[in-house]
Amino acid sequence: MSKKNKIGTLKSTTSKPIPTPAAALKFKKTSLFDIEPDSNLVKKLFIGSFIFMFVAMSLMSFNYGISGDEFSTNVCGKLALNYYKTFGADTSIFNIPKSIDRDNNLKLYGDFFFMLTAVLNKISPLNEFTNEHLVNSWAGFLMIVFTSLIIAKILNKKAAIFGAWLLFLSPFVLGHSMNNPKDIPFATSFIVGIYFIIRFVENIHHLKIKDYVFIILAFAMSIGSRAGGLILIPLLVVYIVIQYLYAKWYLKQNYQLSSLIIPCIIVSVLGYLLCGLFWPFALENPLVNPIKALKLMTNFDVRILQLFQGVKMYPESDYLILNLLYTNSLPVILGVLCAMPFIWKFRHSPQAPLFYFIIFATIFPLVYIIYKKSVVYHAWRHILFIAPGIIIIATFGWYALNDYLQKKFQLKIKYLGWILCGIFLLEPTLFIIRSFPNTVTYYNAFVGGTSQAYGYYEMDSYGNSVKQEADWFIKNELPKIKPTEHKILVTNYIDLVREYLKPYPNIEVQYIRFNEKNDRYWDYALFHVVINMPVEQIQKGTWISKTPLHITSVFGKPLCVTFKRASLDDMKGLDYLKKNNADSALYHFNKYLALEPKDNNILNNAANIYVSLNDLSNANKLVDRSLEIDNTDAFANYLKGNILARQNNTVASNFYLGKYNFYIRNYQEAYKLFSNCLGTDFAAEAEKFIADIENIVREAEIEQQRLQEKEAENAN
Repeated sequence: MSKKNKIGTLKSTTSKPIPTPAAALKFKKTSLFDIEPDSNLVKKLFIGSFIFMFVAMSLMSFNYGISGDEFSTNVCGKLALNYYKTFGADTSIFNIPKSIDRDNNLKLYGDFFFMLTAVLNKISPLNEFTNEHLVNSWAGFLMIVFTSLIIAKILNKKAAIFGAWLLFLSPFVLGHSMNNPKDIPFATSFIVGIYFIIRFVENIHHLKIKDYVFIILAFAMSIGSRAGGLILIPLLVVYIVIQYLYAKWYLKQNYQLSSLIIPCIIVSVLGYLLCGLFWPFALENPLVNPIKALKLMTNFDVRILQLFQGVKMYPESDYLILNLLYTNSLPVILGVLCAMPFIWKFRHSPQAPLFYFIIFATIFPLVYIIYKKSVVYHAWRHILFIAPGIIIIATFGWYALNDYLQKKFQLKIKYLGWILCGIFLLEPTLFIIRSFPNTVTYYNAFVGGTSQAYGYYEMDSYGNSVKQEADWFIKNELPKIKPTEHKILVTNYIDLVREYLKPYPNIEVQYIRFNEKNDRYWDYALFHVVINMPVEQIQKGTWISKTPLHITSVFGKPLCVTFKRASLDDMKGLDYLKKNNADSALYHFNKYLALEPKDNNILNNAANIYVSLNDLSNANKLVDRSLEIDNTDAFANYLKGNILARQNNTVASNFYLGKYNFYIRNYQEAYKLFSNCLGTDFAAEAEKFIADIENIVREAEIEQQRLQEKEAENAN
């Protein structure tokens, strides 16, 4: 036997060689998982499904908005392209301005996808971001294709068709497939890398040049998309180890590992080094920089407050798990649950090592990220690369259930399991149709659906709905404005709105925080639900003006709102207040509140004047209205506490002043004031605040310890 034919062989205890890890071995008979061969009809449906999805996703991409990351990645792609065009002379990619790269981390991302879109933008007549969304959708499509190809290897093409539709009709993944330039391309490159690992090990005993080329390029492109692609190298080793353990312990065969060492070293080293073809930072120091980037990104410390379970918080250990549970569709979750009883029974199948490898490649990254307490936000978008693995497991679950029901109960209905899966798929399908193009807002029945999750979990965190609101403004309001008229539109999502209104120079776009909207002049306001929006006002809907011009909503829940300024009396009143002219300030405040009765900022300022005039009755009415709009408003609680103190109601005053200090994060004073309320009518609420303060202090201590540990780790 030639040396080439010895690579990756299995040997029996009599040293008689057995080719490939599983193909020629005899397995125990089982009534389950007798995989049916694919008919011609199935093969046509397999191809037909992909054609439909490609066309659908391409067309859908034109309706999606620019996402929060696309401005920075757009610039990054252009600078990376310039780096290669000038053979490394233009090093702007390593010195991106803070205004674009706030966290100074863009160079740590691989630039494969960013450069691809930059090249397309040079030759395409379409808008830059339209091109990027189109290519993004193609990346999502390829993710579906390679996921299906792996399912076909484990089961058959019939199951692969269901798996493809299961992934395509996953609203959270589908939404991100349109305009997420960081996570979807990496997810695609990751599953492509997994596929070619499988192909490489399958052909290990008769490798050809193309087998080496495919896996090396897959590794290089994945690492060149994100440093996390480095995990593919150890995963290659893991798959071989699974094959070895399976052969030795279950099949009682010897698996020759020594002959696999050189091929694995070749593809790992070349895949690692060639990532510099798509990543300037890696090319600068191929031996060190990819590892350095992986370390820095794993210990990335920029944390963003997230709305989770009704509270703005930094994500904790249960954040990822619960978001996976809440934002995956029910057929996916049920499929994973169905898979669990059958995973061990599948050991009799020749494809068991492959399936066990997929399970490991899906679960290990999640466990590692939770263990390392890596920074994540926006639900689970940072780990979208495990979505294909979840779908593969879920598809296996439905396949196993279908096979079990058929053979256990001798059902006349041959495809009952798949029919059940199809019935459950109706829910996410209808959601996609009804919510389009805001499909990323999906939450399942575990939290009551999107309408019930609204105000308690992040909704449209990438700002997709801003496009719909801007499009409405351009179509419906802009024609009413003369080209010679100069109008100011303020927004809390400045980059997106400015890009959409760039062709209209008479509309000046300015940034403003929602709570500062009364402080300066503007004509129109466009506010998005995510950025700096008071949580309680989201939940109650009180952030919406009395007469909005337009609302972009999903299932009746506003994501983005445009309104015209009702009056300048709020601004005039504030100007008079600065001049200590209380009577004029009150006059204008009351005029404004007649038009906008839910503006708690003006309610508070008017109430403050009444307090200063010792008109506690009118002050109390306005404060109560303000607290009804937003019970967490710090200034309203301060005023209420002050009013109660003047009325000699010490206990109630302590409670409201405690809330004031709590919301401005003066926890020591808040704790003392709430303690004074124990044993009173306010005891129950005070105890909840005290418990919250103790938790906050405890979490702060844990966070401090975590930062110290990371500093020590980085120093080493």
